[in-house]
Amino acid sequence: MMRAVSAVAAGLLCALTGIRNARRLRQEAQDLRRWQELLRTLALILSEGTLSIPDALDAAADGEGAPDKAAAAIAEAMRRDPLLSPGDAFRACSLAPQERSCLERFFCRLGHGTAAMRCHAAEQAGDELALLAQTAAARAAKDAKLYQTLGLTGGACLTLLLL
Repeated sequence: MMRAVSAVAAGLLCALTGIRNARRLRQEAQDLRRWQELLRTLALILSEGTLSIPDALDAAADGEGAPDKAAAAIAEAMRRDPLLSPGDAFRACSLAPQERSCLERFFCRLGHGTAAMRCHAAEQAGDELALLAQTAAARAAKDAKLYQTLGLTGGACLTLLLL
């Protein structure tokens, strides 16, 4: 009896691993799309020229996702230490490697220049993230189903082997 329970548990863990990896791929694509939207909104807010950079980040980050929380954390770090540049505040934030390099360049450029240059930097970073989001969405559409299938098939095979 204990052997059967252990075999089924191992099979379920294998299936859950596949499902979790598929969800992670989809979440990465969704986060990249949200960063793109956030930067486009930030460009519009910066073009108005009425808000400071931390306030503009807070206004653009109006959602509940990880990109919104990261932008809010960057804004809060800049408020706590007024001498902290956006680039330095961003470096303290932990993000996925695929979006990190693009956003790091953007936040370094956000710290200096005219309002028009800051808006242009936000638009360029948004365009770059749009390309990354398209690539991630295509990979997620293809690989997420593969991970789910492999997890379920591997789990079923493992269960049968252990029984």
